[in-house]
Amino acid sequence: MRLIVLNCCESARINVGDRFGNPAIGLMKTGWLPAVVAMQFPITDGAAISMSEGFYAALAGNRPIDDALTLARKFIQEKSRVEWGIPVLYMRSSDGRIFDVEAQQPLATPAEAARLSKEMLQQRRDAFM
Repeated sequence: MRLIVLNCCESARINVGDRFGNPAIGLMKTGWLPAVVAMQFPITDGAAISMSEGFYAALAGNRPIDDALTLARKFIQEKSRVEWGIPVLYMRSSDGRIFDVEAQQPLATPAEAARLSKEMLQQRRDAFM
């Protein structure tokens, strides 16, 4: 396992005095996990979906994980001006590369991804599956 994404509210919230209060830090303290992405505050479903679209597209394009989170935040910012700072990254990798994806694919910008038709998205999903 190279990455855990805790796509749930407050999974990166720091609770002073509660040693079980931050699952992201708890996972990183195990020492074997290169990266954890978590949410500092409550996040809407729409922002979480936008984050996932940008984040996983960047990882599939062989981008470093910190770049992937930056792109994910830009996807969130297209729909919400306040939630873009909620996802946080805990990382042990010095260069941000935790995966080695063989074939690079061009990344869609947030505007291009929003223009994809339902049929095109279904075709991409079917091809992926």
